[in-house]
Amino acid sequence: MQRTNWLWAAPVLLLWLATPLLAAEVRETLLPNGLRILSKEIHTSPAVTVQVWYGVGSREETSGKTGIAHQLEHLMFKGTRARPVQFGQLYNALGADANAFTSFDQTAYYATAGSDKLDALLQLEADRMTGAVIDGASLKSEKTVVLSELDGKRNNPRSVLNERVLARAFSRHPYHYTPIGERKDVEALGVAEVRDFYRAHYGPNNATLIVVGDFDTDKLLSKVRRYFGTLKPIANLKADRPPIEPTQTGEQRVELRQPGRVPALQVLYHTPAANSPDVAAIDVLDTILTSGRSSRLFKSLIETGLAAAAGGSQSTQIDPGWYSFSITPRKDPDTVLAALDAELARVRTEGVTAEELARAREQVRVSLLLGKDSIEAQANLLGSFQTTYGDYRKLDTYLAQLQRVDSKDIQRVLETYFRPTNRTVGVFIPSEATAAAPSAPEKAESFASGQPVNYDTLSRYLPTLGKSSRIREPRPVEATLPNGIRLQVLTNRSAPTVTVLGRFLAGSAFDPPGRTGTASFVAALLDEGTRTRTGEELARLIEDQGIQLGFQARRENAVFEGAALSEDLDLLLTLSADMLRNPSFPDKELERVRGQFLTGLASALDNPATVAQRTFYSTLYPAGHPFHELVSEESLKAITRAELIAFQQRYYRPQDLILTVVGDVDPEQVIARIKALFGDWRSDTPPGTLEAAAVPPVARREAVVMPGKSEAQVIVGGIGLTRTDPDYYTALVMNDILGGNTLSSRLGVRVRDQLGLTYGIYSRYSPGFLAGPFTISLQTSPTGVEPALAAVGAELERFRTTGPTQAELDRSRRSLIDRFPLTLTDNAGVANLLLEESLYNLGRDYPSTYVRTLENIRPADVRRVAERLLPIKQFTTVVVSPNAAAVAKPAAAAP
Repeated sequence: MQRTNWLWAAPVLLLWLATPLLAAEVRETLLPNGLRILSKEIHTSPAVTVQVWYGVGSREETSGKTGIAHQLEHLMFKGTRARPVQFGQLYNALGADANAFTSFDQTAYYATAGSDKLDALLQLEADRMTGAVIDGASLKSEKTVVLSELDGKRNNPRSVLNERVLARAFSRHPYHYTPIGERKDVEALGVAEVRDFYRAHYGPNNATLIVVGDFDTDKLLSKVRRYFGTLKPIANLKADRPPIEPTQTGEQRVELRQPGRVPALQVLYHTPAANSPDVAAIDVLDTILTSGRSSRLFKSLIETGLAAAAGGSQSTQIDPGWYSFSITPRKDPDTVLAALDAELARVRTEGVTAEELARAREQVRVSLLLGKDSIEAQANLLGSFQTTYGDYRKLDTYLAQLQRVDSKDIQRVLETYFRPTNRTVGVFIPSEATAAAPSAPEKAESFASGQPVNYDTLSRYLPTLGKSSRIREPRPVEATLPNGIRLQVLTNRSAPTVTVLGRFLAGSAFDPPGRTGTASFVAALLDEGTRTRTGEELARLIEDQGIQLGFQARRENAVFEGAALSEDLDLLLTLSADMLRNPSFPDKELERVRGQFLTGLASALDNPATVAQRTFYSTLYPAGHPFHELVSEESLKAITRAELIAFQQRYYRPQDLILTVVGDVDPEQVIARIKALFGDWRSDTPPGTLEAAAVPPVARREAVVMPGKSEAQVIVGGIGLTRTDPDYYTALVMNDILGGNTLSSRLGVRVRDQLGLTYGIYSRYSPGFLAGPFTISLQTSPTGVEPALAAVGAELERFRTTGPTQAELDRSRRSLIDRFPLTLTDNAGVANLLLEESLYNLGRDYPSTYVRTLENIRPADVRRVAERLLPIKQFTTVVVSPNAAAVAKPAAAAP
C-alpha cells in the first residue's frame, strides 16, 4: 500500500550507501521531453527495480494547503484513463513489490519484480505519469484512508513530539509541516486543487526514471522511448522557491503532555542544505556520537544510566535542514540535556581522536559495500541524490568529502550549528490517562459482502506477460561437524561481502515460567562481554572494521546474523564463537540491559498495536501453552544472572546450531575455519522440546481502553498451522487472496478501498514448529470498529462458503511464484532460504517444489482449507481503543 516514508532519518542512511564506483557505473539519458533516465545493469539475480522520482514534495505546499502532495500520491494508485483499476492489484498480479512515499522534497514510486516484468513496470509508470484519473469518488474514499494514517501516527507520542518540534523550529519554510499535512487541510482538499497540483508537477520534465537490475541497457532505452517519449512535458514548469527560514537567535522549547509511559527528549539543530560541504562533516560527527557501543553518547548517556537509548540523524534537504537527537531519558530530561551539552562541549573543545575518525570512515566504507547487493538500495540512493542534491554524480563528491573530514572540521560544525541558540528542544512528559468520552457510533451502512476483484477484467489492463522467471535453487557446500553443528556455505562473487546466519532452538517459547524475557535477555547480553573480552573490547573490534553483528530471540528460535567485507569474515567468525561459547553476563551490563528492557516494555505498552498483539496471544493461547505467557515488568525484574547462565548453557547447544555463510568466500576454507573455532564445543544437555497445550475452540473477545490515542487497533483470528503442515502451501494462496496485500486482497478491497475504514488491513499466518496464529489486523477510528468487524466477518463467511474464483487462484499462484525470486536478490535473502530449508527439512530442491505445489492447487483445495482454518465463530477478537464505547461488545458484533 502507499505509505509516507518519513525521510527525516533516511537521507543520511542512504548517504552511507554511496560508493565511488556507483556513479561511474550509471548511464544517464535525457529524452527530448525532459525525462531523465538513470540505469545500471546488475546481473546477479533475475530481478529489476523501476522507480520514478518526482521533484515535488511538501516543500511545494503552502499554509492551508498542506498534505496535497501526499494525498496525490495515494490517488496515483486509483487508476488511469487507460487502466481504470486499482494499480496495487496490477502490481500484485505482476508479482511485484510495489509502493510509494512522499517526503519533504520528493515523491517516489517504486516496484521490484522479476526482470521479465520490466516491460510491464515501465508501461504502468508511464501510464500514470500523465494519465491518472482524479475524481470525487476516488478522493472521498482515499481521503478517509489518509486521515486514518494521520490519526494512526498520532497514537505515538514521539511522532506528535517530532511534529511539534519541527513546527516550532521552522516558522516560515514549508518544512514546518510534515508531509502528511494538517488534518483540517486534508479534510478540506478538493478535486480541482489536487488535479491542478498533479498537472503542475507530474510530467517527464520533473521526473527521474531509475532502473537497476538485470536488463540490457540499449533494449531498456528503446522501451523507455516507446512508453515515455510521447508524453508531453509540463508547460511552464515552475521552480518553486519557498520562503527563506530566518536565522534562529534563541533556544526554543516544546513541551508535550499526554497519556503515555515513557518520556522522550528531542533536540533539533538547524543544519545546512544538501550541497554544503559541511553535510559530510556532520554525518561523520553523527557516526562518532551515536553509532554503536563505542560511540560518545553510549558512554556518556547510556552507560551512566541517564538514558535508555540515544540516537541521532541528519535530515539533509534541498533547503537548509536539521539534525535531531532522539533520546529516551531515564533521569530528568534537563539533566540528560545537560549531559548531552557537556559531551558536545568536550568534542568542541578537544576534538575527536584519530581512532574515532578512522572508525567512522571504516564504518562508512563497509556500509557502502554491504549495500551493493541490493538493487533497491542502489536505486534509492540514485533517486535521493538526484532529487535532493540535483545530480546523482555528487555521490562521488560526497564520499571524497567524507574521506577529508578531520577533527578541526568536526569542531567547526559543532561551533557553527550545534549552538543552544540554534536549537529547538522538545520534551514529552507522560501524563495520567483520563477516560475518553463515548462518542456516538457512525450511522451503519450496508456491510454486506463486497465484490472480489474481477481478475478477468483486470487482465485486460495488464501489459502482456511472458513466462515467469525460473527460480534458482542455491546449492551450498554442506558439512556436519562431529558435535552436530550443521554448516552450509554458498559462494556469491557479486560483491566483496559476506553474510553469516546462525540459529539455535532457544527462543522465547523456552522461557521458564514466571521468567518471560529470559531468552531475549540472554541474546541481548551475548555481545556484552566474554571470559576473554569486555563488551567495550568486542564493540571496538566489531565497529573498527564496520562489521554488523546482532543476536535476537524470536518465538521459537534464537538467531544471530552478521555481515562484513569478505576480508573480515575470520574476525566475524572468531568473535561470534567467543560470544556464543564464552559469554560472561557481567553484572554491570546485565543491569543496564535490564533497564533498557524495562523502558522498551513500557514504550511497547504505550503502542496500541503492540498491546493488541500481546492481548491476542494471551487470550488465544491458554495457560500452559508456550505462547501464552508474555514478558512483564515483574518477570524482567525477577530474572537473575544465574538463570541467564543456566538458560544459555541449556539451550545454546552445538547440536542445534545451523550455521549458514553466503558471499564472496571459498567454502572449504570457511568450513575449515569454523571447525577450528567451533569443533571442540561440547554440550551434554538434552534437547529442548516444544509442547503445545490444546486451544479450546470457543469465541473470545477482549477489550482494552487506552485513553489519549487517536485510532483503534483491531485483531481477529485463531489458530493457524505449522510450517510442515501439508496444507501450508494452500493456506499461503488462501491468505494471499484473502488479505495478504491491502491493495489487492478481498479484505483490502472491501474494508479499505470500498468502505474507507482503514489505512491498511492485512491477514497473515505465523507458522513454525508449533501452530502460530492466523490474524487479521487493522487500525480504524473508534466509531469504525464495529463496521470494520462486520465487513471482515462477512468476507470471511463468504470465502468459507464459495472459496476463490479460478481467476483469483490463477492470479495468486502466479503472483506468489513471481515474488519468490525477489527474496533471493542479496546474501541475506539466500541465507534465510538455506536456513529455512534445513530447519524444516524442505530439501535443496525446495524452490522447484514450491512452484510445482502451487501450480497443482485447485479452488476446491482452498475451500477445504478455508473450512479448516477459518472457523470464524471460534475466533478471538481484540479491540484496543481510546473510546470505552468502541471496545464494548455490541449485541450483534461480528465475528
